[in-house]
Amino acid sequence: MKQIILTNHAKFEAHRRNIPEEIIKSAILEPQQKLAAKKGRVIIQNRYFDKTENREMLLRVIGLEVSDEF
Repeated sequence: MKQIILTNHAKFEAHRRNIPEEIIKSAILEPQQKLAAKKGRVIIQNRYFDKTENREMLLRVIGLEVSDEF
């Protein structure tokens, strides 16, 4: 099972932009698009409907994939 850890910065930005953590976690678990990035990171992109803006928005999550195998 995937463990998702949001940094304090990610939590701050999500709160500032009124993006529920459930939407972020859903994007990570079921990405519409996944791209390789610098320094071994991945970029996950999903569209979601923003109720505050009343329109579709693009959510971009940048993170690391870490194996939990020992």
